[in-house]
Amino acid sequence: MSLSNPKSLFSSLPSTLISSHSPNNMIHILEYSPKEGERGVPITVRLHFSHSSSEAIYLRLVVGSTPMPTKVRELPDVVYGRWQLDATAPASTLDKVLLSVEALDKNSQVIDKATFGEFSYWISNSTSNC
Repeated sequence: MSLSNPKSLFSSLPSTLISSHSPNNMIHILEYSPKEGERGVPITVRLHFSHSSSEAIYLRLVVGSTPMPTKVRELPDVVYGRWQLDATAPASTLDKVLLSVEALDKNSQVIDKATFGEFSYWISNSTSNC
């Protein structure tokens, strides 16, 4: 998969199409991938983002209750849904966690949030007694 063509990311991975809006309508989640995996797996979210503020706004992916370091990319030649977020799944003691995208102001205060799906952790076979 070429990073020089970020649109190819979703065409090469099975993704989940959704339509989830945040309360302030700043964030519209369109799709994400994958729905399951283990700690460290990359999670990618495509969304439309709009705001009227002249102040800088930051986006991050939240996995369960854990805000993740998130790479934000603008996809070329895309009008609606041109933003892509990339982060990795953290370790979790839960089998399934909610996924959210938060918009933050320059003081790191959450100004909008869209909860849009779930991520299921694979159960490790390393502890089985086979």
